[in-house]
Amino acid sequence: MTNRDVLRTISGKAHKGFTLVELMVTVAIVAILASVGAPQLRAFLVKQQVRSDVDRLTTAIHMARSEALKRSGPVSICPLADASSSTPSCKAKGDVVLGSWSQGWMVFVDYPNSSGALGAYESDTDTILLVEQGTRAGAVATADKTASMTFQAVGIGTGLSGSFTVGTKGNGNHCVKLDISITGRTAAGTCP
Repeated sequence: MTNRDVLRTISGKAHKGFTLVELMVTVAIVAILASVGAPQLRAFLVKQQVRSDVDRLTTAIHMARSEALKRSGPVSICPLADASSSTPSCKAKGDVVLGSWSQGWMVFVDYPNSSGALGAYESDTDTILLVEQGTRAGAVATADKTASMTFQAVGIGTGLSGSFTVGTKGNGNHCVKLDISITGRTAAGTCP
């Protein structure tokens, strides 16, 4: 007489369940599937984060251009000096390094200061339209350490670097190159 027969005769009902061997086989199959799928899931998530960062930067650039056209005046976008600060400010031109845009960026109506210079946020005259805090996927860099981009009232940009790289080139090459024309048109492609 087996254990199941004993249980059946004691209670009058057949008990159903997993044996220890069945449970161990199931756990082994789940472990194998997790070890194969986890790296693929990680790569997928990093790609989505890079794509999200590219979309956020593209949206900010398009917003700056459309606001310049709508307001008939200059609108600038610049990298944030300190993402944790409660009062946003642009990174100074001399402080911009390759990863400066990774801290985040802001779009603001850029009224000319007394010297007529554009591209530097001045809290007493300029109006902030958008502040984006840091990136999720890694570095956002420009080829020439661009400190700001300004769109004039006619929609033409000045100070544009030509391209941004978003993400990392190593570790699976999760990197997107974002090319920007002087008219604010953007085109995303793979990093070289």
